[in-house]
Amino acid sequence: MPHYPALFALAHEPFICVDNEGRIAAVNQPAAQLLESTSAKLVGHAFADQVHPEDRERVATGVTRAAEDETMVEQACRLRCAGASYRAVVLRYGREPTLGQLVIAVRELTDLDELRQQRDDARRRLAAVFETMHDIVFTTDEHGVLNGVNRVPPGLTVADTIGTPMLAFAAPEEQEPMRARYDEVRETGKMVSYETLAIYPDGRKENYSSRLGPIMDGDRSIGVVLITRNITQERQAEEAKRYAEQQLRDYMQRSSAATASSSGSPRSPRTTCRSRCARSRRSPTACATSSRRSWPRPAATTSSGSATPPSGCRTSSTTC
Repeated sequence: MPHYPALFALAHEPFICVDNEGRIAAVNQPAAQLLESTSAKLVGHAFADQVHPEDRERVATGVTRAAEDETMVEQACRLRCAGASYRAVVLRYGREPTLGQLVIAVRELTDLDELRQQRDDARRRLAAVFETMHDIVFTTDEHGVLNGVNRVPPGLTVADTIGTPMLAFAAPEEQEPMRARYDEVRETGKMVSYETLAIYPDGRKENYSSRLGPIMDGDRSIGVVLITRNITQERQAEEAKRYAEQQLRDYMQRSSAATASSSGSPRSPRTTCRSRCARSRRSPTACATSSRRSWPRPAATTSSGSATPPSGCRTSSTTC
């Protein structure tokens, strides 16, 4: 870097300059040491050759964006050193307009840096999971105070929840069981599942199915995570189904009872005959006689021409 030779040479941080064709134009001593080479061996070679094959496309995209937009771009990648080994580094590059070159500052990732990067990646993944979950996820500290939530139920805000004891949202009759479950998870390190009734500041009550698990730091519990799902509509639907089924059973029982009452028990022929006689105001004896005989035989004709009634039939004017 002709304009800043002293800064370029004295900097502890590795610097690499890349020309418009992507070749290494200059490196300072820390950069040469990082790549386990010398300036004479590196200058003139394509910078992409120093990048791990799996990272080249991503680095090329960043370089193009920095060159075209003249903005600073930072990326993590792996650079090839002597002996075909690779080192994890963070590249920060931007375009130097007076030289028309890309200046790349290189920082090697130490074990601590790598751990920090893994931690940040884990946090980003966890945040993405939390944001896309249908369930509500709470975390608490070791005292049971809420210190994290992915979303809040309707009627609440994040400010209403963070810093509030977890038991504050449990119905009065649920607070002691909730406290017992919390202590059990903290002491045993095991997850528990349960259903509970939550109460809101406006007095609403809703059913939740929940799982409570420990947050461990080694062998010590430092808090709990609560994953809960609103099942109020499911419970209402189940109750409506039970009510409808009970109504149907009651209706079927009433219908069966009404049918049995209207049909009554089977009656004997004599009982039936007595009923008919009562309706026609006839004597039961005559009706019984009529009910026992068969159809009348043709009447015999006397010498005088009058019909003689069949044997066994009364000659009264009333017939059965």
